[in-house]
Amino acid sequence: MANALSKILQTITLRAKQPKSLMPANTYGQFPFANWFSSVSKSGENVTEKTAKSLATYYACGRNMCEDIAKMPFITVKNEKNGNKTRLKNTQAYQLLNVKPNNYANPFDLIYTIFNEAIYRGNGYWFIVRDGGGLPSELHYIDSNFVTPQFDVDTRSMWYLVNYPILNLNRWCSQDEIFHLKGPGNGMIGQSVISYQLETLGKALAVQDYSNNYFRDGASMSGLLSFAGVSDEKKLQTYVNMFMASFQKGGVGAVPEGVTFQSMNNDPQKSQFIETENQIRGEIARMFRMPLSKLQDLSDTNNNALEQVNINYVTDCLMPWIRRFEQEADRKLFAIYERETLDGMFDTEVLLRGDSAAMERKVRTMFMAGGTTPNEVRKMYGENTLDNEASNINYIPSNMMPASEAIPFWQKQSTITTTPTTTEPIGGQPQ
Repeated sequence: MANALSKILQTITLRAKQPKSLMPANTYGQFPFANWFSSVSKSGENVTEKTAKSLATYYACGRNMCEDIAKMPFITVKNEKNGNKTRLKNTQAYQLLNVKPNNYANPFDLIYTIFNEAIYRGNGYWFIVRDGGGLPSELHYIDSNFVTPQFDVDTRSMWYLVNYPILNLNRWCSQDEIFHLKGPGNGMIGQSVISYQLETLGKALAVQDYSNNYFRDGASMSGLLSFAGVSDEKKLQTYVNMFMASFQKGGVGAVPEGVTFQSMNNDPQKSQFIETENQIRGEIARMFRMPLSKLQDLSDTNNNALEQVNINYVTDCLMPWIRRFEQEADRKLFAIYERETLDGMFDTEVLLRGDSAAMERKVRTMFMAGGTTPNEVRKMYGENTLDNEASNINYIPSNMMPASEAIPFWQKQSTITTTPTTTEPIGGQPQ
């Protein structure tokens, strides 16, 4: 709460000090600031970014998405006139997102952080430093809590009020200076998952807290304790206390002979915990379109369908976020003249390769159809190419021909006349 009030005061001070010539003339800033304050759900739980991340499933969903996207290489492709695509490494976008975004961070961490904030908070920001020609030369992470987006009604463009001391930023920034990755929202600003799923996360936190208290109080152990030949109530209570002492940390219990303990394995409360936790895991996974197999839970699939599940994970869960990033990169990280011939995209092949059997089927099919050469196959597996002409040639089965030549070929075969040949009878005797 103190951080939120501090941000508001800093923003008000910055507005007062900002030169009028640098401020948008007519701005709209009535955006919901769901990330500034915590929200209390109907279950009574205080749901914040930090408390929500204490839920293992919620944290794992966002972490999996950020890591899987960050580990994919960002490639720049040139579209040739003949339809072919050539990968380029000498573009500014490629260098920033694969080699060196700035002097202190690596590309993986930078990409991870912007997706982490966009997924959890609804908005992720980079500050773009440009060279004399207008091309991006550096990318720097900005904590979204220090950015206030504004919409300029006159120019129909976005402005960003940035107060981020780490980068010495204390001014208005135009939309060309800010790389803005937005979650679901109105196109101007994204909304956090918490704002949409407050009640679900609140219920999950309530169950987690109740479960922690349940096991902390020792209620996880339930059963029947019997003492043979003991009927005095005071002695029974003393023996029970002695028995329970052995379950305390470092405790040693002493009980008389003839003690038996029968555990109740079918504890109804314990069973209810498991059922409720499984239900909540599924609800949180559905928020992100995350298959349970990515959460180390194979209850919803089997090994035969795992490859298709992984494909669905990329196309349904990751691809919307990937497309948001690619479209923002096309606008902010490429020059106008580059946009006509260059495309920037994440190489999803890293996640879609499948297992060894699937890769073998894919490679065999492409090779037998003449779609790839032996050296190209070796590149797929990270092997060095062979320095001979035969390894750079496409091969096709000898019993196949182009479809356009099939009819003329068989028409020609039907007109060929064969001349019978005279063979010598076996044994020299006429047949």
